[in-house]
Amino acid sequence: MSRKNETILEDLVFVGFNKQVIALDRYTGDIVWDWKAQHGSGFPAILVDGDRIIVSFQGYTYCLEPTTGSQVWFN
Repeated sequence: MSRKNETILEDLVFVGFNKQVIALDRYTGDIVWDWKAQHGSGFPAILVDGDRIIVSFQGYTYCLEPTTGSQVWFN
């Protein structure tokens, strides 16, 4: 998955359900990170936009850093 413990975007698959986003290793299926929304509920719409993931739940929008799952902003 990674080179020298560095997570590479192309090695990840993003799955969204139940108010959360989970990044899985594309080759092993292992969970690399998980993130849960503070607002909204249900199944998220997920857009991978270069070096950002845009996640939307019922009018709430979040931006995540794709290799760590850290929240960049919320709107």
